[in-house]
Amino acid sequence: MNNSVLKQRQSLDLDAKIALTKKRVKEWCDEYDFDVFLGDSGGKDSMVLDHIIWSMGGMYRKIPRVFSNTGLEMPEIKDFARNKANLGRVFVEVKPPKNFKEVWDIEGMPLVSKKWAKSIRILAEGWQPERANMYRLYDEGINRNGQEAPRWKLPKRYRPLITSGLKFSEKCCDWLKKKPLRDYAKQTGRKPFSGMMADEGGFREEKVEQCNAYDGKNPMSSPLLFWLEEDIWEYIERFEVEICHVYYGRRFVDGEMVACDAPSSDLPNTDEITEGTFIPGERRTGCMFCGFGAQLEKAPNRFQRMEITHPRQHKVIIDRMGMGEALKLIDVKVNYEHD
Repeated sequence: MNNSVLKQRQSLDLDAKIALTKKRVKEWCDEYDFDVFLGDSGGKDSMVLDHIIWSMGGMYRKIPRVFSNTGLEMPEIKDFARNKANLGRVFVEVKPPKNFKEVWDIEGMPLVSKKWAKSIRILAEGWQPERANMYRLYDEGINRNGQEAPRWKLPKRYRPLITSGLKFSEKCCDWLKKKPLRDYAKQTGRKPFSGMMADEGGFREEKVEQCNAYDGKNPMSSPLLFWLEEDIWEYIERFEVEICHVYYGRRFVDGEMVACDAPSSDLPNTDEITEGTFIPGERRTGCMFCGFGAQLEKAPNRFQRMEITHPRQHKVIIDRMGMGEALKLIDVKVNYEHD
């Protein structure tokens, strides 16, 4: 799918997108005789794809929803994902072979972005003959052909991370999220659906260029690839899809939620009470402790919000795991600033 085709499909109305997504789902299931599964993160995009597949009825309702419990999800997201079993879904939970502390100790913590975390790791490990070209690319911005490639040169503001004594890596997601799902696919022979959208942007280790990628080492279907963020919310509202309450505004007092704007919440709406700290709904609900992109967020950033919503986890990641020291090096605040 080239860029012009992607733009054209992104401009379709919601009904057309739903129809095309169902077509891609059917094609994938037909190709693999329903030996498929949905990689379920518990997030809103996964819930929309889950709802679409469920709405197709019959054999589509027997497709397993496979949740990779990395140990880093918000507790609310983990509970929400597990509740699929109570909704008639075939729910499977898989876990990584290592916990996040082991991965961080061995590989390094995720910070800035996958692209720059890898470059920091390579530069911190020092020049080695077998990867001299890669080292020069990240250090000087010169590729293997001797041509300037400035977009690959590690920016000055991230250089202090190289000699900080802390370890950084792009491999956290590979171990904690991708490997369990790929192991499940290998063990069962099933091929995955993903709720990935091109609209999410950012550096991806695997560039997905078509909805149904049959070729390659790890075939994958991304039937929402051409959807936009606003399409997801329009679908949720039109079909009254229940998603985890963390996507909605909330108020907290001493770490306890006292108000929530989620339609399914039994608590008062946030505009009905004035006590407590208001926390806006989460835009993304990936791993809680991930530092990728934190430097781009406006206040309150994910770690500042975490101090209010999940104080215990905040203390673990900031004080005990070294993320606080790392974030300080790139000028990311970790404590909530009250008005």
